Amino acid sequence: IPVVFLQVTIGFLLETMLLGFIFMKVARPKHRRHTLIFSHDACVCVQDKHLVLQIRLGDIRNSHLIDAHLYGILVKKYVTAENYVFPLYQQQIEFQADGMKDHLFLFYPMVLSHKITADSPLYTLAPEDLPDEPFELLLILEGTIESTGEMVQAKTSISNMEVRWGYRFEQIEEYDENQDKWFINFNMFDHIVPIETPRCSAKDLTCKTILPTEPDVMVIPTSL
Repeated sequence: IPVVFLQVTIGFLLETMLLGFIFMKVARPKHRRHTLIFSHDACVCVQDKHLVLQIRLGDIRNSHLIDAHLYGILVKKYVTAENYVFPLYQQQIEFQADGMKDHLFLFYPMVLSHKITADSPLYTLAPEDLPDEPFELLLILEGTIESTGEMVQAKTSISNMEVRWGYRFEQIEEYDENQDKWFINFNMFDHIVPIETPRCSAKDLTCKTILPTEPDVMVIPTSL
């Protein structure tokens, strides 16, 4: 009887450990998304002579996401040429970080930018429109957990009242020459600083920067 009891006990413990291991693997993606942090506000500023909308994204865990990418969905009212109103019209917003386009490696917090061009739904947006033109920007980050190979998704949203025109995110990377290391100050993750930015839409800015072409000059030969 003691041998049978020992076998049953060991079997029960092994099954419990196996079930706990499986549960941790399944539940981990839900906890993983809470370690991905978004900035509270979005900023509009000038970068490389273009108006851009910027947000900051960070990962506070030591393990990294594989093939992470982020995209945005702008939800706002849209009126067609036939005066039909879509109160919750969705338009995609593309973001890129540095020169990596929409593929991210969150080794450290990154500032992601959406260039406001003629193809952007924000092309006609001016700073005075923000209080009176309600919209919601949904941000969706997707990636694969390095240790388990499972996909994780993190989401947040930014309203029109959380867009700061004429600001940029403050630098949080600090280099320590004594230790020869880079450090990240997460206490300043949401800090923004004012920067000189045109108080007009990207469309108006484009029209102002287009120089008129010089007229053709007709040369009339003079007789001697």
